[in-house]
Amino acid sequence: MQVLPEPFARVLQGLRDNRLAIALTFRSPAAEDYSVYAACLFKVPIVAIARRDFTVRDLTDLRQLSQGIGTIRGVAYGDGFDHDPAIVKSIESDFPQMLRKLLAGRLDGVAGSTVMLLHHAKLEGVDTILGDRLALSTTETCIQVPKARADLPIIRQIAEAARAMMAEKRFDAIIGQYVGSTWQ
Repeated sequence: MQVLPEPFARVLQGLRDNRLAIALTFRSPAAEDYSVYAACLFKVPIVAIARRDFTVRDLTDLRQLSQGIGTIRGVAYGDGFDHDPAIVKSIESDFPQMLRKLLAGRLDGVAGSTVMLLHHAKLEGVDTILGDRLALSTTETCIQVPKARADLPIIRQIAEAARAMMAEKRFDAIIGQYVGSTWQ
């Protein structure tokens, strides 16, 4: 077995094509035609975070970010954000690229799950320039598999192990270890 980070849109395509056996991803209603959730592990806030020099209290403040907000291709952030044409969005393939653009001043903000944004911000050395955070929605992080593989014994075993970890609150502890307690 090989574990690889992949852009969200590519993960969904891999599940659709049955090239991926299993994925850890966010709940995506569009993917439910060709995949199932073996287990959902935790809820995670989806947020917009501006550079430290901007004040963001609501969606109207996001309209003032003239360099735009980095978003990940294929991700739904919340109806208000997704359908507001006055919010300038820059579609990116992954968080490191998005955060490097933020650091270079080519973006004024970023959007995504708190876990992924905070983790990659630390890795890219960008965490010190992050400012106000605006909650856009909440999603679940799930173990997702193509429908053709849903009944495999290994999938059931993985789902059972994940549920046991959830009961022990182990995912919260693991995430906290990497990104701190502010992700929730």
